[in-house]
Amino acid sequence: LTKLPGLVTITTEPEVGAQVSFDGTTLGVRPLDDAELPPGVHRLEFSAARHLTEVRELEVRGGGERQSLAATLTPDWALISLRTDPPGATVLVDGMAAGVTPAELEIASGEHELVVRLAGYNAWSNKILVAANQPQQLPDLKLAAADGRLQLASTPSDASVSVDGEFRGRTPLSLRLSPERSHRVTLTKPGYETAARELSVAADSGRRLQVELTPQLGEIEVVTVPPNAEIWVGGERRGTTPA
Repeated sequence: LTKLPGLVTITTEPEVGAQVSFDGTTLGVRPLDDAELPPGVHRLEFSAARHLTEVRELEVRGGGERQSLAATLTPDWALISLRTDPPGATVLVDGMAAGVTPAELEIASGEHELVVRLAGYNAWSNKILVAANQPQQLPDLKLAAADGRLQLASTPSDASVSVDGEFRGRTPLSLRLSPERSHRVTLTKPGYETAARELSVAADSGRRLQVELTPQLGEIEVVTVPPNAEIWVGGERRGTTPA
């Protein structure tokens, strides 16, 4: 004679809609009350969104006997805490807004890109590695005032530009500068005098600067035989020899 199945009530903690499989066959979604299972040792697998898969073995006694099985599911996420100075910054996880600082965020396990944004301040970004069910308190983050922007042009163009001694490119040029401090902007171009400007920019603001470069002039002596020849430079009469 074949022994009658047992009656098994299956629950989970926390009470989420976990899918329950029985020896590889889908049994249903918990809670399951008096599920009929044949006698013997069986493998039960619990799968739920945002939780690790849990596998349990159960020996079903059968014969209509009632049994219960409670499975504890482990979160496949962790609580990540972050504070900023100043507070009120928006936190994005993988490009999606997740909260406002001070924040406690439930983030899935794995590697993620964290971005912090606040008007008037430079955005901050970093990679974080989240382990399942392992909370993290990230170091407090002090946000830096947003860079100022400088649109720089020169006449003539293609002048080399250095800021505080560091080469930054050639005109016309868009520069990002640390706010609320003085910067020395230097322009150089062969055949022209070096031009330097001291300036500062406000946080998260922009300004324009146009620099007229002064040609470098030299002196030459012109002697002709016979003398009294006219001297023309660039279409302009400049005198007669000797000069």
